[in-house]
Amino acid sequence: MGETYAEHGTDTANSAAEELFSALYEADEDLVAALLGAGVSPEADDGGGGTALHSAAVAGRAPLVRLLLAAGADPDRRTAEGELPLCGAACWGRTEVVRALITAGADPGGADEPGPTALVRAAEGGHAATAAALLEAGAGPVAGRGDPPLVRAARQGSLETVRVLLEHGAQGREQALEEALRWSARLADRLREELVAAGGDEEPAGEVEVVVREVRRGSTTLLAVVLLRDGDPGAGLERFTSHAAVATVLEEELGRAASYEELSARALGRGEPWHDDWREPARVLSGRGDEETFSAAAARLGEAPGSPEALFAVEVLGRLGVGRLTPRVVPLLRELAREPVDAQLLAAVVSGLGHHGDPGALPELYAAAGHPAAEVREAAARALFGLVPAGDARGTGVLAALSADAWPRVREWAVTALAALASDTTEVREALAARLADEDPATVAEAAAGLVRRGAGTRAEEALALLLTTEPEGSAVRERAEETVEQLTDPAVRRRLEGVLPLT
Repeated sequence: MGETYAEHGTDTANSAAEELFSALYEADEDLVAALLGAGVSPEADDGGGGTALHSAAVAGRAPLVRLLLAAGADPDRRTAEGELPLCGAACWGRTEVVRALITAGADPGGADEPGPTALVRAAEGGHAATAAALLEAGAGPVAGRGDPPLVRAARQGSLETVRVLLEHGAQGREQALEEALRWSARLADRLREELVAAGGDEEPAGEVEVVVREVRRGSTTLLAVVLLRDGDPGAGLERFTSHAAVATVLEEELGRAASYEELSARALGRGEPWHDDWREPARVLSGRGDEETFSAAAARLGEAPGSPEALFAVEVLGRLGVGRLTPRVVPLLRELAREPVDAQLLAAVVSGLGHHGDPGALPELYAAAGHPAAEVREAAARALFGLVPAGDARGTGVLAALSADAWPRVREWAVTALAALASDTTEVREALAARLADEDPATVAEAAAGLVRRGAGTRAEEALALLLTTEPEGSAVRERAEETVEQLTDPAVRRRLEGVLPLT
């Protein structure tokens, strides 16, 4: 049996610890495994009180964390400064590491000494997935020291984190609402002021400049304010920018109804339809389905049909009172669809017509399908799903043309709509078959489903086999392909395809 590091003296052990930390820094999994296998302690520290597990956790090295835990590292061992690996991982949103630590026995409600809990760390950083992992493991959404997690998430402007906390019964909603409203105004200025205040009274040497930049993150943006000293970056602060959306959701939770004017102002303050601050006010107003909201939105639509206010009004009307208000909303949208409006507004109008599902709007939807802007054609393809009646030759032709569009999202929605048609014609079958070699797997899956539904499964077998080979387990495309295989009428083919596993 070979010698291990543990059989040697202190100097050798210290050298081994240094080698372990170097391997952790380099994320060298093979070397870390070899060192641990040779007897290097998984509880090694860096000479300054930092632990190997804490170092790997903060860096987000989940495979290394698992190696250390498997070798016996204590998931709740603190650094000399009282910091837990779980809190370090939560602070930086290392969700996979958090799950690994909890699985190994870490206390999900653990806190640094002194310091906040791991959940608070995740909330104040806007790390929704990490917060969810902690809550699901039993961490309580309570205050501990300082402000409650919900208030911290509202201050950060992270809508996703706020939603996660609300789902788990987080308290402090009134305070969180006040915080969200406070930060929704003059966000950049407030961050500048906070950054300068954090610098203390001492006058810094050199030329100082404050730089503000935005980075898109999903349905929000991250606003970063950085202090530059002689051109070199120094201290900085970051916030998500969905404070108005957070306020809207919290009002909803508290049973309060802001006016159309106030919610519209929140949306237009951001001015970007993809942003949470736009989408949440539109969602809340659309959900009311009342006469007051209809009148307010219709008035804005008539005042300035090419303005951002009109675009927001269309977003609201597009989902407002579907069914009950459809006879009043659809004529407004149809009229607007016939006017020379810009592509963004027209796409919103077409989407709204699709939500209301009135066959009377088919002429406008067919016209929109030939628009030069891809976003309008995509909206038309989506709107036509389930709306084209059986035997409608024009509708079938429009969808067939869209299924060959240059833009993948247009093709996917057109093929989905074609596959769902009650009609079974040569035109439909050929249009679907033409998409079996599409570059987009989702489009291929829908085309195959449409053919199998029409009894033309033999044309889709090869495409289905390829999808089952290339698409990973659990993916939406693979699940769609598996559902389609179950519909095949030939038992031998069905059994053969059910046995296909993905190449990994």
